[in-house]
Amino acid sequence: MKNESLIASGLYGTWTFSTQTMTDIGYYKGRAYVIMHLMPDPMQFRSCQLPDCPEESNHLCQRSMASLSSQLQGKEECVDTEGSIVEWSDVTAFFQFGFQLRTGIAYKTYTLMNTSDWLGPYNLVMAPLSRKEEYRHEENDAMEASIITSDTTEPSPARKVLHKFVSRYVSTPASSQIQFPPDATILQPEIFDRMAGVTAINETIHMQQSLKPRQDPYADYRETCVKGDIPAGILPRIQLGMLTTTTTDDSPVIASDFTNIQTDIAMLRVDFSMLSVPDPKSKLYKLWPSLKKHLGSEFPLQGPYCYGNDPRRAYAIQLAYDSAFDGAKNQSWQVIKGCLSDLPCWSDDGPVVPYDNDASGKYVLDPTGLTTLVCYVLGFLLMVSLVFNCQLSNQLKHMQDQHGEVDDGYGPRHTYTATASGRPVPQQQVFDAFHDLEEPLLSGADSSSNDPVEQYSPENSGGAEESKVEAD
Repeated sequence: MKNESLIASGLYGTWTFSTQTMTDIGYYKGRAYVIMHLMPDPMQFRSCQLPDCPEESNHLCQRSMASLSSQLQGKEECVDTEGSIVEWSDVTAFFQFGFQLRTGIAYKTYTLMNTSDWLGPYNLVMAPLSRKEEYRHEENDAMEASIITSDTTEPSPARKVLHKFVSRYVSTPASSQIQFPPDATILQPEIFDRMAGVTAINETIHMQQSLKPRQDPYADYRETCVKGDIPAGILPRIQLGMLTTTTTDDSPVIASDFTNIQTDIAMLRVDFSMLSVPDPKSKLYKLWPSLKKHLGSEFPLQGPYCYGNDPRRAYAIQLAYDSAFDGAKNQSWQVIKGCLSDLPCWSDDGPVVPYDNDASGKYVLDPTGLTTLVCYVLGFLLMVSLVFNCQLSNQLKHMQDQHGEVDDGYGPRHTYTATASGRPVPQQQVFDAFHDLEEPLLSGADSSSNDPVEQYSPENSGGAEESKVEAD
């Protein structure tokens, strides 16, 4: 029944969580992503349930080896998953995660760290939550109360039930097959086992009962090495709320008949601390404190934590997604069921998921403040430029009026004429001198022409010289 509900709810497939933050007029920018691909465990056919074997408390029903030779009729026993290797789970998970940091405006510096490939397989059991173990926010309590109220106070053709499940990691024979991706940059080979390998699986199994949503699993190691280094990485934790709607009729509902049962995901929570343990000599080691200071609460960066006896060595980008807070300002992460075009995608999901990353809600990048600031700056510079150009235009016009410039359609210019000595004289002075004469000085000049410029030109300059000699 549980496996069929998981299939009907749409849990299986690729889920992409992403966040982006920009601050200080774009000088600092941080982006992070976590991608998980969930599929049914091929060993589900070995699953079983026992009444006194709560899966939420790290217990699991295990069929004895004798059942293999007796057609699954052997003994079933309850085992403690902490320290035990089991043969089945509900979900097989693969993960990819990483981050990109950018500093600078004109000259930009990028820091890109990621897993470069899928990590896995990891095996999870989706354990039903009992009332005393439920971790709930007020919004979820109100949602559940509204469902119960609507079903009990008003006639309804359907009955709605909210089932809650929480992930519980288990060790299986496949766990030892997890390999370090050769091109991974976010994890070093020497710490891979502690952060994402078998050691991380065992640490997650040990801690998963006590961890609550949005809780920092490394809080005891923040800025202090009193308790030593952070022990190991904690893998992504999932909490799921499935709303089952059963259509009521005169005939009883058969459990195996799902034609009148609809299951939807009503609540989804995912928690994960993406650890970064840079080398003390690297640029990232010096960059993390600046990013934490400038990005502040806009970017979900936690730390520093103790590692290698250095209280400021490790940082963590905290994924704390809760569907109850979708659209809220404090929800820095966004999720889509599918892939984004510039992020990794499970190959089988490529043809069936949207690749358009321009759709609303797929990225958390609010450039409104930066865009507004740039528009104000450009508008102010434009006004200053207009005022400055008007002042220059007025000054130029005033200078033209003072110097007697003329405008003949080709722009303002001074006009000059030439004299016999070759010295240029303003044309206005030539006109004044011409009108003061009682008769033309040159007897050979054409008296019908009133233009002194025509009377003196380079072509007739020779005739003027001859007339001067005769006069002498």
